[in-house]
Amino acid sequence: MDRKGTSNHMDQKVKQYQVLFSKVKNDHARLRTDTMEGIATDLPEIDKQFVVYGKPLESGSFRRVNTSPVKQIDNIDGVYFLTTESGSVYSVKVLAEIEADNGNMEH
Repeated sequence: MDRKGTSNHMDQKVKQYQVLFSKVKNDHARLRTDTMEGIATDLPEIDKQFVVYGKPLESGSFRRVNTSPVKQIDNIDGVYFLTTESGSVYSVKVLAEIEADNGNMEH
């Protein structure tokens, strides 16, 4: 709370997810590895891209991978299977839930 009695959003914690993101089926080579461990700020949702941030493959401060919009989500034994608009299928296993400072992603 600030002096005016309003909440300071920068002090709030946000939930993030440590995930294992895996390619099950796709017809392109944009995802250069079959699996990626990283951080997702949201769980998969219908009609939204699923985005994962992780360590860079070569250079840079991080790696960002996103799907095309998700059209179907199946949850089998705690693993999300995403079918996307482009016809690709990915799995997302949540390894841990993380609370981080708002605006400060943990990589």
